[in-house]
Amino acid sequence: MPYDMVQNRLILEAIAIFIAGLLLTAWAGYIMHRHEVNHQRDEALVIASDHATFLRLNIHQALSATSALAALVRQGNGVVPDFDEIGREIITLYPGIGAVQLAPDGIVQRIYPLSSNEKAIEHNLLVDPNRNKEAFLARDTGKLTLAGPFNLIQGGLGAVGRKPVFLPHGNNEVRFWGFTNVLIHFPQILDTSGLDGLAQRGYHYTLWRAHPDTGARQIIVNAGPELLNDPVEIEIPVPNGKWILSACRTSGWGAPMTATLASLAGILISLLLAKLYTQMRQQTMLRQKINH
Repeated sequence: MPYDMVQNRLILEAIAIFIAGLLLTAWAGYIMHRHEVNHQRDEALVIASDHATFLRLNIHQALSATSALAALVRQGNGVVPDFDEIGREIITLYPGIGAVQLAPDGIVQRIYPLSSNEKAIEHNLLVDPNRNKEAFLARDTGKLTLAGPFNLIQGGLGAVGRKPVFLPHGNNEVRFWGFTNVLIHFPQILDTSGLDGLAQRGYHYTLWRAHPDTGARQIIVNAGPELLNDPVEIEIPVPNGKWILSACRTSGWGAPMTATLASLAGILISLLLAKLYTQMRQQTMLRQKINH
């Protein structure tokens, strides 16, 4: 075989070895990258789940105050004589609660603390089209509902737990008395839940829900960009709905530096394999030439 053809064939074989080496190292690098990403996502899922559980417990604990108020309303047959004192104790015992309310016939009549909440007095929860969906649901099902988050009449962002109260009426019958309400302020309820711990541990996060009326994504609070990079997501059940906590690493998934080093190593290994093959072939060809 002519020398030029032999050299060309050797070059083509070396190129093939180089490409094969690149493909193998790229495949190995991809496997390593996916393993690292899966490990990081599993870790993020555990950390986000812990924070989501703590948040869920705090919310449900705060909303449980509506049941305590409802018991007092039933005990007093619709009258809570020491409401301000009881409200003060409830707010002290349940961090995250901004105010407690009594709404006989669905109309807010008593609020503690009244200061900064005056605008909510005489607010008819069953008439206001922006507030009555959860109120009717609570009244008709007899179950606690959570309305919001939304912009409050008295200012700020909050959510309201509404507990329907029914009092005895006639023979084995009950009548709808009204609601006991608990107002949760944002971001205070989140401060007591340690959600910022996610940011401190190197994660962007978004707490959001699908708006019950429009289905649009409503962001409750976030740290970082609104649209996260392929986040892990934890559902947080709340009365008559769910919130979702999304989280991702601030530095992104995987290890960019490791991927870069793996790529450089792949190129270097492929070059070395191609060079080694070329040298071995040249030595073999030289021995064959000498023997002939």
